[in-house]
Amino acid sequence: MYYATGGLVPDLTILLDLDVETGLQRKSKQEEWNRMDAYTVDFHRRVRAGYLEMAAAEPSRWRLVDSGQKWDVVQEALRNVILEKIKI
Repeated sequence: MYYATGGLVPDLTILLDLDVETGLQRKSKQEEWNRMDAYTVDFHRRVRAGYLEMAAAEPSRWRLVDSGQKWDVVQEALRNVILEKIKI
């Protein structure tokens, strides 16, 4: 499964979680376009569900941060997750 990394997996994976509609609304305010913008809302929902499923399967490694909050709250949550992992 992890051929490219020789079986290594990260100690910590952070998922910046955001509901699809909010994410697409934020993206629509940017001028830069990429091919992901052409996919349907259902596609983006399936992708999010897949990431949430991976996180649920390995809760000791994955941390979810609600990125629908104000940026300073997200930054604080990220800081806390990282500091908890490295125990500073």
